[in-house]
Amino acid sequence: EVTMGEKVLLIMGTVSPTPRSMAWDSGTVAGKIAQAQEVLGPPGVLVTADVGIVGGLMLYSSYKKTKQLPDGKTLRDVLSPALYAQWSEAKARYLPNDDDVESLRPVHAAQALFDAAVRQIGLTNDDRVDPAIQTLAKVNGIPYRKTLYSIVLKDPKKTMKQLSSAAVDDGTCMKQTLERLQTDVRLLVTRANAWAEGDVARLREMPFNDQKKACLAAVAQNDAARSLGINDPEAAALERWMRIARESLVTHDVVFAQVPLWRLEGPQGALAALRADGYQVKAPE
Repeated sequence: EVTMGEKVLLIMGTVSPTPRSMAWDSGTVAGKIAQAQEVLGPPGVLVTADVGIVGGLMLYSSYKKTKQLPDGKTLRDVLSPALYAQWSEAKARYLPNDDDVESLRPVHAAQALFDAAVRQIGLTNDDRVDPAIQTLAKVNGIPYRKTLYSIVLKDPKKTMKQLSSAAVDDGTCMKQTLERLQTDVRLLVTRANAWAEGDVARLREMPFNDQKKACLAAVAQNDAARSLGINDPEAAALERWMRIARESLVTHDVVFAQVPLWRLEGPQGALAALRADGYQVKAPE
Protein backbone atom coordinates (compact mmCIF):
# COMPACT_ATOMS: atom_id res chain seq x y z
CA GLU A 1 0.00 0.00 0.00
CA VAL A 2 1.59 3.26 -1.19
CA THR A 3 0.12 6.48 0.15
CA MET A 4 0.53 10.25 0.04
CA GLY A 5 -2.15 12.13 1.89
CA GLU A 6 -5.50 10.85 0.62
CA LYS A 7 -3.95 9.17 -2.43
CA VAL A 8 -3.59 5.37 -2.30
CA LEU A 9 -1.81 3.05 -4.73
CA LEU A 10 -2.55 -0.62 -4.04
CA ILE A 11 0.18 -2.78 -5.61
CA MET A 12 -0.09 -6.51 -6.10
CA GLY A 13 3.41 -7.96 -6.36
CA THR A 14 3.57 -10.91 -8.75
CA VAL A 15 6.04 -13.71 -9.43
CA SER A 16 6.86 -16.00 -12.32
CA PRO A 17 6.72 -18.94 -12.65
CA THR A 18 3.53 -19.86 -10.80
CA PRO A 19 1.99 -23.25 -9.97
CA ARG A 20 0.49 -24.81 -13.11
CA SER A 21 -2.42 -26.20 -11.08
CA MET A 22 -3.07 -22.92 -9.24
CA ALA A 23 -6.74 -22.09 -8.69
CA TRP A 24 -7.62 -18.39 -8.65
CA ASP A 25 -9.38 -17.36 -5.41
CA SER A 26 -10.30 -13.82 -6.36
CA GLY A 27 -12.07 -12.69 -3.19
CA THR A 28 -9.30 -10.65 -1.58
CA VAL A 29 -8.01 -9.13 -4.81
CA ALA A 30 -11.55 -8.41 -6.02
CA GLY A 31 -12.17 -6.50 -2.79
CA LYS A 32 -9.07 -4.37 -3.35
CA ILE A 33 -9.93 -3.72 -6.99
CA ALA A 34 -13.46 -2.69 -6.01
CA GLN A 35 -11.93 0.17 -3.96
CA ALA A 36 -10.11 1.59 -6.98
CA GLN A 37 -11.16 4.04 -9.67
CA GLU A 38 -8.57 2.69 -12.13
CA VAL A 39 -6.57 -0.52 -12.60
CA LEU A 40 -3.07 -0.41 -14.11
CA GLY A 41 -1.52 -3.23 -16.09
CA PRO A 42 2.02 -4.44 -15.37
CA PRO A 43 5.10 -2.63 -16.68
CA GLY A 44 6.93 -4.21 -19.58
CA VAL A 45 8.14 -3.81 -23.14
CA LEU A 46 6.06 -4.40 -26.28
CA VAL A 47 7.70 -4.49 -29.73
CA THR A 48 5.30 -3.93 -32.63
CA ALA A 49 5.34 -3.29 -36.38
CA ASP A 50 2.41 -2.27 -38.60
CA VAL A 51 3.01 -4.76 -41.40
CA GLY A 52 -0.31 -6.54 -42.02
CA ILE A 53 -0.93 -10.30 -42.05
CA VAL A 54 1.41 -11.22 -44.93
CA GLY A 55 4.10 -8.89 -43.65
CA GLY A 56 3.65 -10.36 -40.21
CA LEU A 57 4.35 -13.86 -41.47
CA MET A 58 7.50 -12.64 -43.20
CA LEU A 59 8.51 -10.73 -40.09
CA TYR A 60 8.03 -13.85 -37.95
CA SER A 61 10.31 -15.77 -40.31
CA SER A 62 12.92 -13.01 -40.00
CA TYR A 63 12.55 -13.00 -36.24
CA LYS A 64 13.24 -16.74 -36.10
CA LYS A 65 16.51 -16.07 -37.90
CA THR A 66 17.54 -13.51 -35.26
CA LYS A 67 17.31 -16.29 -32.67
CA GLN A 68 19.87 -18.39 -34.52
CA LEU A 69 23.61 -18.08 -34.11
CA PRO A 70 25.15 -16.58 -37.29
CA ASP A 71 27.49 -18.37 -39.71
CA GLY A 72 26.29 -21.85 -38.75
CA LYS A 73 27.83 -21.66 -35.29
CA THR A 74 26.61 -23.64 -32.30
CA LEU A 75 26.68 -23.03 -28.57
CA ARG A 76 29.89 -25.07 -28.33
CA ASP A 77 31.54 -22.44 -30.54
CA VAL A 78 30.45 -19.37 -28.57
CA LEU A 79 30.39 -20.49 -24.92
CA SER A 80 33.49 -21.05 -22.82
CA PRO A 81 34.34 -24.75 -22.27
CA ALA A 82 33.29 -24.53 -18.63
CA LEU A 83 29.98 -22.81 -19.41
CA TYR A 84 29.24 -25.21 -22.25
CA ALA A 85 29.84 -28.15 -19.92
CA GLN A 86 27.28 -26.67 -17.50
CA TRP A 87 24.88 -26.13 -20.39
CA SER A 88 25.28 -29.70 -21.63
CA GLU A 89 24.56 -31.12 -18.19
CA ALA A 90 21.42 -29.00 -17.79
CA LYS A 91 20.27 -29.73 -21.36
CA ALA A 92 20.57 -33.48 -20.76
CA ARG A 93 18.25 -33.06 -17.79
CA TYR A 94 15.66 -30.65 -19.14
CA LEU A 95 15.92 -30.77 -22.97
CA PRO A 96 17.36 -34.21 -23.74
CA ASN A 97 15.65 -34.61 -27.13
CA ASP A 98 16.04 -31.08 -28.51
CA ASP A 99 19.19 -30.81 -30.63
CA ASP A 100 17.93 -27.75 -32.52
CA VAL A 101 18.46 -25.64 -29.40
CA GLU A 102 22.23 -25.97 -29.90
CA SER A 103 22.06 -23.53 -32.82
CA LEU A 104 20.23 -20.83 -30.85
CA ARG A 105 21.91 -17.74 -29.47
CA PRO A 106 22.65 -18.22 -25.77
CA VAL A 107 19.89 -15.85 -24.61
CA HIS A 108 17.24 -17.85 -26.52
CA ALA A 109 18.73 -21.23 -25.63
CA ALA A 110 18.72 -20.18 -21.97
CA GLN A 111 15.03 -19.25 -22.16
CA ALA A 112 14.14 -22.56 -23.80
CA LEU A 113 16.04 -24.40 -21.08
CA PHE A 114 14.38 -22.44 -18.28
CA ASP A 115 10.90 -22.97 -19.75
CA ALA A 116 11.54 -26.73 -19.98
CA ALA A 117 12.77 -26.85 -16.37
CA VAL A 118 9.73 -24.94 -15.17
CA ARG A 119 7.37 -27.36 -16.93
CA GLN A 120 9.20 -30.33 -15.46
CA ILE A 121 8.64 -29.17 -11.88
CA GLY A 122 4.93 -28.44 -12.34
CA LEU A 123 5.08 -24.68 -12.86
CA THR A 124 4.28 -22.36 -15.76
CA ASN A 125 5.63 -19.06 -17.07
CA ASP A 126 2.23 -18.20 -18.56
CA ASP A 127 0.78 -14.99 -17.16
CA ARG A 128 -2.61 -15.89 -15.73
CA VAL A 129 -2.74 -13.01 -13.25
CA ASP A 130 -3.15 -10.06 -15.61
CA PRO A 131 -6.04 -11.64 -17.58
CA ALA A 132 -7.78 -12.47 -14.29
CA ILE A 133 -7.32 -8.90 -13.02
CA GLN A 134 -8.63 -7.48 -16.30
CA THR A 135 -11.73 -9.64 -15.89
CA LEU A 136 -12.25 -8.45 -12.31
CA ALA A 137 -11.87 -4.83 -13.38
CA LYS A 138 -14.41 -5.32 -16.18
CA VAL A 139 -16.90 -7.03 -13.84
CA ASN A 140 -16.62 -4.11 -11.43
CA GLY A 141 -16.86 -1.52 -14.21
CA ILE A 142 -13.43 -0.11 -13.42
CA PRO A 143 -11.23 1.17 -16.28
CA TYR A 144 -8.13 -0.92 -17.03
CA ARG A 145 -5.12 0.95 -18.39
CA LYS A 146 -2.19 -0.68 -20.15
CA THR A 147 1.26 0.59 -19.15
CA LEU A 148 3.58 -1.24 -21.57
CA TYR A 149 6.42 0.69 -23.16
CA SER A 150 6.00 0.25 -26.92
CA ILE A 151 8.80 0.10 -29.46
CA VAL A 152 7.46 0.45 -33.01
CA LEU A 153 9.76 -0.89 -35.72
CA LYS A 154 9.60 1.50 -38.68
CA ASP A 155 11.58 -0.80 -40.96
CA PRO A 156 11.14 -4.26 -39.40
CA LYS A 157 12.83 -6.15 -42.27
CA LYS A 158 15.98 -4.05 -41.94
CA THR A 159 15.79 -4.31 -38.16
CA MET A 160 15.65 -8.10 -38.20
CA LYS A 161 18.59 -8.24 -40.59
CA GLN A 162 20.63 -6.01 -38.29
CA LEU A 163 19.74 -8.02 -35.21
CA SER A 164 20.49 -11.35 -36.86
CA SER A 165 24.08 -10.29 -37.57
CA ALA A 166 24.66 -8.22 -34.43
CA ALA A 167 27.28 -9.25 -31.91
CA VAL A 168 25.36 -10.01 -28.71
CA ASP A 169 27.04 -10.45 -25.33
CA ASP A 170 24.54 -12.89 -23.91
CA GLY A 171 26.91 -15.19 -22.03
CA THR A 172 25.89 -13.53 -18.75
CA CYS A 173 22.25 -14.42 -19.41
CA MET A 174 23.20 -18.06 -19.99
CA LYS A 175 25.47 -18.11 -16.93
CA GLN A 176 22.83 -16.68 -14.59
CA THR A 177 20.14 -18.98 -15.99
CA LEU A 178 22.31 -22.04 -15.37
CA GLU A 179 23.21 -20.80 -11.90
CA ARG A 180 19.54 -20.33 -11.10
CA LEU A 181 18.71 -23.83 -12.26
CA GLN A 182 21.59 -25.25 -10.20
CA THR A 183 20.97 -23.36 -6.97
CA ASP A 184 17.39 -22.12 -7.11
CA VAL A 185 15.30 -24.68 -8.96
CA ARG A 186 14.17 -26.39 -5.77
CA LEU A 187 13.09 -23.02 -4.41
CA LEU A 188 11.03 -22.19 -7.49
CA VAL A 189 8.17 -24.44 -6.37
CA THR A 190 8.41 -23.27 -2.76
CA ARG A 191 8.42 -19.61 -3.83
CA ALA A 192 5.60 -20.08 -6.32
CA ASN A 193 3.44 -21.80 -3.69
CA ALA A 194 4.29 -19.19 -1.05
CA TRP A 195 3.18 -16.44 -3.43
CA ALA A 196 0.05 -18.33 -4.45
CA GLU A 197 -0.87 -18.80 -0.77
CA GLY A 198 -0.06 -15.19 0.13
CA ASP A 199 2.64 -16.30 2.59
CA VAL A 200 4.66 -13.07 2.70
CA ALA A 201 6.81 -14.16 5.62
CA ARG A 202 7.99 -17.25 3.77
CA LEU A 203 8.65 -15.24 0.61
CA ARG A 204 10.89 -12.85 2.54
CA GLU A 205 12.92 -15.72 3.98
CA MET A 206 13.89 -17.09 0.57
CA PRO A 207 16.81 -15.74 -1.46
CA PHE A 208 15.80 -14.51 -4.89
CA ASN A 209 17.95 -14.78 -7.97
CA ASP A 210 16.33 -13.71 -11.24
CA GLN A 211 18.14 -13.87 -14.56
CA LYS A 212 15.58 -11.76 -16.44
CA LYS A 213 17.48 -8.46 -16.17
CA ALA A 214 20.66 -10.00 -17.58
CA CYS A 215 18.73 -11.62 -20.43
CA LEU A 216 16.85 -8.43 -21.28
CA ALA A 217 20.14 -6.53 -21.31
CA ALA A 218 21.63 -9.11 -23.68
CA VAL A 219 18.89 -8.47 -26.22
CA ALA A 220 18.95 -4.68 -25.91
CA GLN A 221 22.57 -3.73 -25.27
CA ASN A 222 24.16 -4.16 -28.68
CA ASP A 223 24.97 -1.82 -31.56
CA ALA A 224 21.98 -2.90 -33.67
CA ALA A 225 19.51 -2.25 -30.86
CA ARG A 226 21.12 1.09 -29.97
CA SER A 227 20.90 2.24 -33.60
CA LEU A 228 17.15 1.75 -33.33
CA GLY A 229 16.95 3.81 -30.18
CA ILE A 230 16.53 0.71 -28.02
CA ASN A 231 19.13 1.41 -25.36
CA ASP A 232 17.66 0.53 -21.98
CA PRO A 233 14.10 -0.71 -22.50
CA GLU A 234 13.81 -1.90 -18.90
CA ALA A 235 14.47 1.60 -17.55
CA ALA A 236 12.10 3.03 -20.16
CA ALA A 237 9.40 0.54 -19.15
CA LEU A 238 9.64 1.51 -15.49
CA GLU A 239 9.73 5.21 -16.35
CA ARG A 240 6.55 4.86 -18.40
CA TRP A 241 4.83 2.89 -15.63
CA MET A 242 5.82 5.55 -13.09
CA ARG A 243 4.52 8.35 -15.32
CA ILE A 244 1.17 6.59 -15.78
CA ALA A 245 0.91 5.80 -12.06
CA ARG A 246 1.56 9.47 -11.18
CA GLU A 247 -1.03 10.63 -13.73
CA SER A 248 -3.59 8.17 -12.42
CA LEU A 249 -3.10 9.28 -8.83
CA VAL A 250 -3.63 12.91 -9.82
CA THR A 251 -7.04 11.99 -11.23
CA HIS A 252 -8.04 9.24 -8.78
CA ASP A 253 -7.86 8.70 -5.02
CA VAL A 254 -7.37 4.92 -5.17
CA VAL A 255 -5.51 3.06 -7.93
CA PHE A 256 -4.83 -0.69 -8.17
CA ALA A 257 -1.67 -1.91 -9.92
CA GLN A 258 0.27 -5.11 -10.46
CA VAL A 259 4.07 -5.21 -10.65
CA PRO A 260 6.43 -8.23 -10.78
CA LEU A 261 8.47 -8.45 -7.59
CA TRP A 262 11.74 -8.24 -9.54
CA ARG A 263 10.60 -4.86 -10.92
CA LEU A 264 9.18 -3.77 -7.58
CA GLU A 265 12.08 -4.27 -5.18
CA GLY A 266 15.69 -3.04 -5.16
CA PRO A 267 17.36 0.37 -5.59
CA GLN A 268 16.15 0.66 -9.21
CA GLY A 269 12.69 -0.72 -8.52
CA ALA A 270 9.27 0.90 -8.54
CA LEU A 271 9.04 1.17 -4.73
CA ALA A 272 12.33 3.08 -4.53
CA ALA A 273 11.06 5.49 -7.20
CA LEU A 274 7.78 5.98 -5.34
CA ARG A 275 9.62 6.62 -2.07
CA ALA A 276 11.75 9.20 -3.88
CA ASP A 277 8.49 10.90 -4.93
CA GLY A 278 7.56 11.22 -1.26
CA TYR A 279 5.12 8.33 -0.99
CA GLN A 280 4.89 6.21 2.15
CA VAL A 281 5.19 2.48 1.52
CA LYS A 282 3.47 -0.04 3.78
CA ALA A 283 4.53 -3.62 3.07
CA PRO A 284 2.07 -6.50 3.52
CA GLU A 285 2.28 -8.47 6.75
